[in-house]
Amino acid sequence: MNAPRDMVHPYAGDLERITAGDREWFKAHPDRSFRLRFSSAGEVWEAQQFNGPLPPGTECLVTAVRRLPGMRVRFHTPMRGLRVKPEDASEQASREFFLSLFPAGSA
Repeated sequence: MNAPRDMVHPYAGDLERITAGDREWFKAHPDRSFRLRFSSAGEVWEAQQFNGPLPPGTECLVTAVRRLPGMRVRFHTPMRGLRVKPEDASEQASREFFLSLFPAGSA
């Protein structure tokens, strides 16, 4: 399913806040390259425009990756049955989670 090009994003302010939050988080954690967190409402909405609704009981996670200073990429992943809080994930755990989804060289 493709989202229309002229679609108005009802969560534009949410995405701006989240992007600024990731930027500030990486400034506060200069030794980190990977951040695992829950998706915001806007990010979930955005993902559903392309992938359809999430099944009941599914949570959406984001892996924010700092590629270069000032350049970040976000990857959305629907998950079920989480046993840990993403915000508690270490650099190593966040990196391993990311690499389990996107093997080295694919992102």
